[in-house]
Amino acid sequence: PTVSVQTVGGTLANGSNDLFKFKVTANKGDVGLYKFVFDMSTTTAVVSNVEVLDITEDTEVQLYNSATAAFANGYFEVLFDTDSSGTGSGGEERTVSMSKPRIYLVRGTVTCVAS
Repeated sequence: PTVSVQTVGGTLANGSNDLFKFKVTANKGDVGLYKFVFDMSTTTAVVSNVEVLDITEDTEVQLYNSATAAFANGYFEVLFDTDSSGTGSGGEERTVSMSKPRIYLVRGTVTCVAS
């Protein structure tokens, strides 16, 4: 697959922020995805309530929500859970078809943003 970064726009502020947006395109056949790994680094800000959304359609589909974890520096692994059944044995597969790329958004609550 091809992964391309999309523009998020705006200025980071305390509160809910769209942090990262990207598009996944299947090149030679449909692609099954079940997780993403992100590397996040900040100087003073703290990010919590991280969620990953499929925003390809008008209605957002939540693939991951971590209301309890806070991320300041380091990576975090996102296992998809599209039906709230949990991810105990791995994520739930989402298909990216050759005919329709998918657009994903990482959103989180940011605190301690330096002014």
